[in-house]
Amino acid sequence: MAGLLSSIRIKKWLLGIFVGPPVYGLFLANFFLISLWAITVGLPVMAFYSIVRKRRIVNPKKLRIVLVTDTSQQNICGVLRKFHELQSKLRARGHVVTTIHTNQFISFTLPRYSEVSLAVPSPYMLFTIARNIAKFDADIINVMTEGNAGLAVRILCSLYGQPYSTMWCTRMDLYVREFVGRFWAAMSIFYLRWFHKNSVVVITPSPSMGKELVRQGIVSQDLCRPILNGCNTEEFSPEGELCDEMKDLPRPIWLYVGRVSHEKNIGAFLNLLEKLPGSAAIVGKGPYFDEAVEQYASPRCKFLGWRQGEELHSTYRTADVFVFPSRTDTFGQVIIEAMASGLPVAAYPVTGPIDLVVPGTGATDGSLLDACLRAHKDGKKKQCIAHAKTFNWQTMADRFLEVHIEQLHERWEAHGQHTD
Repeated sequence: MAGLLSSIRIKKWLLGIFVGPPVYGLFLANFFLISLWAITVGLPVMAFYSIVRKRRIVNPKKLRIVLVTDTSQQNICGVLRKFHELQSKLRARGHVVTTIHTNQFISFTLPRYSEVSLAVPSPYMLFTIARNIAKFDADIINVMTEGNAGLAVRILCSLYGQPYSTMWCTRMDLYVREFVGRFWAAMSIFYLRWFHKNSVVVITPSPSMGKELVRQGIVSQDLCRPILNGCNTEEFSPEGELCDEMKDLPRPIWLYVGRVSHEKNIGAFLNLLEKLPGSAAIVGKGPYFDEAVEQYASPRCKFLGWRQGEELHSTYRTADVFVFPSRTDTFGQVIIEAMASGLPVAAYPVTGPIDLVVPGTGATDGSLLDACLRAHKDGKKKQCIAHAKTFNWQTMADRFLEVHIEQLHERWEAHGQHTD
């Protein structure tokens, strides 16, 4: 194990030297092109539509809202789940919602991460984004991610003087540190600090994430607004069919759901299998999938690939304990989904889990092994289900509206504007 860790450190050091500089150079070129086209293409388009569109009175009960994400609509992740749920619940309240996302433009996938794609910067991209924002005449613009689509909206809004808010959904700095080391992670912090700097409010998915950003001086206390994610407890429930591929596994069954990659720290879980009783089921894929299958697949450890809908729900129902080894998440959507299905959760005491795992619903511990054993021993199915029901997507959407309406009222009062 010590030799493996040493080889990982050497690999990271080499990546930092040989991969970091060219990637950073590409990032700067990307940033320059988006900024250039925002000025030469986007700003004139926004100015034109602001002249020709009809003036309207803002109706707080029917706000115009733009949601922006760099997440591909084919991706499977917590950010995309929030993106869709937020749209649905805001529309249910009578608001008008439009979206800007990667699939609307020519895009490319990241090396080794085929499920992650970014929009290719182009004059057409900036023209389309500027036209959609200005023509829609948005009251609220929320940027959920810091990729190219989010960057384009952030630059356009800042240049034009259009207020916008942001979400901090991903620990990009920790991902960078995992791949190429601390120096480049520090560089990414400069970008993230700049990205969220002019936001009217920065929304984090957990209180601990908000505290961390304030502690590091990245976001001020006044601008930070933690809003917990929700969970669809009608879909994720202990009632229903079980997973046929898991039925015959030895008990207890330890379940992992998520990307099979090093930044999710799945190796910390897989390396415990020799010490844990029962068996394991791994749901998901990623850049580490083939290597993990080759090294760990056995009659006691099944790799099931990505599951969606009822297939995913059934895997939760069939398991006994949910294991969340990640140290880099801002919330941990799968934690709540597992609890809603009646599973206690084992995790490290880090951002996300420390906000979600309470007595009776699992355990957090600096030793993942101890957390697993305690969760299995002390977790209570009824308490897990009851706790999961306190996480509601409509509540999340209503809190989202409340935070932005506060900002709108301040803006209206500052400009002497009136509403219906």
